[in-house]
Amino acid sequence: MNVLNSVQIGLSGISRGLENIQDIAADIAQAGTSQADDVNTTTELTQSVVDLKEQELATLASIKVVESGQEVLGTLLDVTV
Repeated sequence: MNVLNSVQIGLSGISRGLENIQDIAADIAQAGTSQADDVNTTTELTQSVVDLKEQELATLASIKVVESGQEVLGTLLDVTV
């Protein structure tokens, strides 16, 4: 597997995760501002919080992919130099 490819995939995952987190945060901020009943608002808010945590973990996983790729690349450079 190409190390640079895995770093690129990790960076893409971070970018996508941050975009999703911003969207979900906007949904949470807007919860309760509509005229929907309290049950729907609570359900939507709960789902948004779950989605937010899911995206946080996915973004952290992407960060680990980038860190691992950088570590492998650093090791390869140390070996070849």
